[in-house]
Amino acid sequence: MEDLKEENKGTGLTLKDLLLQKGVKPDLEVLQKRIEELEKEIEILKSKNKDNQETSLLIDKLFNKAVKALKQENPVDAMGFLQAVLVFEPENIKAMNNLAVVYFELGHEKRAVATLNKILEKEPGNKTALKNMAVVLDK
Repeated sequence: MEDLKEENKGTGLTLKDLLLQKGVKPDLEVLQKRIEELEKEIEILKSKNKDNQETSLLIDKLFNKAVKALKQENPVDAMGFLQAVLVFEPENIKAMNNLAVVYFELGHEKRAVATLNKILEKEPGNKTALKNMAVVLDK
């Protein structure tokens, strides 16, 4: 490896020139095609990342609206916003915990218990879910 570094030191050769110098003749059309494919993949990933960022912002807005509705003692609106969050992120533990609270407030104890059980299946030690479950079962 050191010999190769020394051999090419300061020559300013391109990779293509180096390969040709070593007797390797790359298929430039194939390489160019692969470069174009990779560039397309990069653009797709950039687009998906932008979409993911926009979705993440939407989820945050929906969750914040749900919290605001809860603070304003409007559980029906809160339920709608939390269910919308769960459409985008079905595993969102915070949304599930809050939804369980809403279900309980609206008198749907069975739904509250089912939602809390989902959380505890995923995170058996979730303190908030355990506390909420104790409140629901104590009723």
